[in-house]
Parts: sequence; structure tokens; C-alpha cells
Amino acid sequence: MGITKHARVLSALEKRAMRYRNRNVNDVDPDDRLCKEAIDETGTVETAALTDSDNESLSSAEELSPRQFINSNICEDLLKIHGVAPGKKPDGVTRFIMENMNGMPNHINGNEKLEKSKDIVDELEADVLAATEHKSNLAHKDNRNGFRQMFQGGEAEVRTQMAHNVHENVARTQEGGCGLLLFGPLVAQYDFESSGKDETGMGRWSVMTFRGSGDITTRMVCGYMPNYVKKKKSNSSYQ
Repeated sequence: MGITKHARVLSALEKRAMRYRNRNVNDVDPDDRLCKEAIDETGTVETAALTDSDNESLSSAEELSPRQFINSNICEDLLKIHGVAPGKKPDGVTRFIMENMNGMPNHINGNEKLEKSKDIVDELEADVLAATEHKSNLAHKDNRNGFRQMFQGGEAEVRTQMAHNVHENVARTQEGGCGLLLFGPLVAQYDFESSGKDETGMGRWSVMTFRGSGDITTRMVCGYMPNYVKKKKSNSSYQ
């Protein structure tokens, strides 16, 4: 049986996302359009509207039947859209998104993962991004760029509250870590003095505090709890 590489599937999904991003503003409802263009329940990929280069990248997938495509070492859940993609953010709405980064390289130039993350923030008009498992030793001398510097570049102001395990400084990367990134107008309500991170220094959580009208206080928290691992010599985040 032929095998469809994971990278090809992600490429197909990314191209779908790009088409959605570049949609005509006067088009039909974006949620309906995205659902219709998504990969259907059989696991096949519609390629009629893709370019020649797009179709070329999907060639191995087209050679498989729907059942073969699903069974070719690809989790069926990966090929499904979960929930409804949000449309344009209405006025007065604060949008909070969360992503398990599974490691974020520290360099800026040529950092494809960083660029994709920034695209997601821009496309979803996010006010706050909660990031877990950034896997960065923020105190290491080779990590010259903080997350604020990495996500700067647009018109919106950026504030960050990042946490990592301060009890070891072996390499520039380490397991775990989490944090919050704040973008745009909400910066005006950000109370830096009342915000912070895990006081034990383990990098398990970060909190941002906001002061609104009428003395209303709102706290946004991002936490990361490593699973217990019995094996003491493992390379897990818990150990």
C-alpha cells in the first residue's frame, strides 16, 4: 500500500488555509465556504480549485482510494476540521487563542514556525496568545531574542509574560515552558505590576492582569502541567 507523507498532508491543509485567507471580502459566508472546501468525511482532498503545483504536491494522495488514504498511517482526526473557524472579530470583542508550540526556534530571520504563528495571530485578530511548550531556555546566552522581539514587526504593540525553568541552564532549549503574548489596544489595560509567573521558577504558569472600568479586574492565565513519568532517567518535561 502506498504511503502519503505527513508533510504532504500538512502542505495540502496549509494551501487550503491560504486560499481561505485570501478570499474575496464580498464572498459567501466564510464559515460555510471553509467547511465546504475542507477535506470531506471520506478523507479525500478536492483538488479542482488548486493550481498545478498544488496538484503536484498532492499526487501521491490522489493515487490512493479514500479508504487507503485514511489508512496510510494518517490519523483520521488530523484530516477533519473541528469546530467553526471564526470570522471577522466584531467591535468590543477580545479574542484569546491558545497554541501548543512544541518548541519555538529563537531566531527571527528564516523562522518559518514564527512566521506561521504571526500569520495566525493576524488572521484571527487575536488580542492574547497563550503559548505552551515553547521549549526555550530564556536565560541562555545564545537566545538573544525574547518573545516580544520575535513577535514585533506589525502596527500593534506587543507585551509578553513568559516563563521557563530557571533551575537549569544546560542548553538553549529545554522541555516545557509557557507564556502569554498580548497585542494591540488591550495593552492600555495591562497591569504589569500585578502580572507575573510561577514563583517556584519551574515555568509552569504565567498570568496577565487587566484593569478595566469600574475597578473590574480580569486575569488571563496560561498553565502547563507535565504528566507524571515514573521512569527517572527519561527526557520528559516532568523529570
